[in-house]
Amino acid sequence: MKKVIAALVVLIFAQTVQALDVWCTADGCDVTISFSGAGGENPVRGMAFDITLAGDGAISNVVCLSADYGYQIFPGSISIDSSGNVTDWGSCKCSGDYPGTLDAANAMTIEVASAYAPGVDPDPSDYGDLVSFRVEGSYVPEVTITVNEI
Repeated sequence: MKKVIAALVVLIFAQTVQALDVWCTADGCDVTISFSGAGGENPVRGMAFDITLAGDGAISNVVCLSADYGYQIFPGSISIDSSGNVTDWGSCKCSGDYPGTLDAANAMTIEVASAYAPGVDPDPSDYGDLVSFRVEGSYVPEVTITVNEI
């Protein structure tokens, strides 16, 4: 049985304020972070969240799911050569190398973005899944999701 564990988030972009719902569901120790409200007249082009676990939980088996919903660019780890070609799409999970990002046993920052050209590239989906992961060492996952303003 899936349980909704956390729901929150309001993202602020330049001059546009848009509410975005973000939540996680757990199936045993497997957790999926999902979103809705990203579409509309001014679709959300990028988002970043800090995910932390309470207790002795540890994050493992991270799988980025956002590409299926139009968020296929991972700004923190994408590699582009001098000719402008993508050589490695990277991962939605940040390495923790940048100030303000998390990469620990019980915490991570994820960041995703959509393609840059409105009218050329498809708009990202209004809803979908961002990432899934497994919680090791904790019987009931206690997950907190907060906006990372990077």
